[in-house]
Amino acid sequence: MIHVWLALDPEDRRVLVQAREFAEGDFPRGLRGLDWPVREADVDETTWAALLSGELTPEEQNAFHRTLWTENGDTPWPST
Repeated sequence: MIHVWLALDPEDRRVLVQAREFAEGDFPRGLRGLDWPVREADVDETTWAALLSGELTPEEQNAFHRTLWTENGDTPWPST
């Protein structure tokens, strides 16, 4: 399993996923980059490798990110 960190962009609702803790430089500068909700999750190595190698379509990537967000917190990904 790969431990990942997720952050939800409150403006466009995109979920960012990376295999290291988020740092200040990972978010946009200024007010837009403040207070993004963050969660943690575990991903199986095969799925992570497929994601990194570009084997997933953009739609599959978005679905994966949104599902991961929903499954690892108290509230689901905000579709509306």
